[in-house]
Amino acid sequence: MSNLLYQNGIFFKKFQILSFGDSDWLDRIEKQKYLQEYSNNFPQINYQLNESDNSLIQQIPKVRKFNFGKERVNFKIRFFDEFCLAVNYMHELNHVHGDILMKNLIFNGKELVLIDFEPSLKIINESQDELTKITYPWIEISDASMGVVTTKTDNLCLKALELFIFDKNQYYVFRENQINSLKNLIVNFNDT
Repeated sequence: MSNLLYQNGIFFKKFQILSFGDSDWLDRIEKQKYLQEYSNNFPQINYQLNESDNSLIQQIPKVRKFNFGKERVNFKIRFFDEFCLAVNYMHELNHVHGDILMKNLIFNGKELVLIDFEPSLKIINESQDELTKITYPWIEISDASMGVVTTKTDNLCLKALELFIFDKNQYYVFRENQINSLKNLIVNFNDT
């Protein structure tokens, strides 16, 4: 099987367990199961352990997309508020997604669904350069300086999403400020 395969309405992705970088990956998968039971804002992900090659097969059903941009503002507010409550619950479980961006959000006609849980499986202490590649520019400055991804980064991403959905002009200002802050951090880090 290649790294990503699509068959009969299901995406299959294969991970080498060693790529997770720690032994807590089973705990993170269990938290994802709790999230799926709690809210439709999280996709129904199944995992199959393949002991023969020490890999994990992730199975995600394809989610039908609708155009969220055409929804009325009051519906967008309701959908976004419900989504934020679901992310808050995820954080209460001490689970971090690590890549909450528009590209990882699908509107299925009833709710916003957060996809791409791969970063949450692989979140380990990384070099600063590796972390900024994962979520650039949406990594919280203190996370980037410490080489971790925490709920602070998820919350920064939620703020960016909120601006992107409801006030694009402010979003671009916010994004530019974030990029400049990261550039300063990287320059200061390289100077030391």
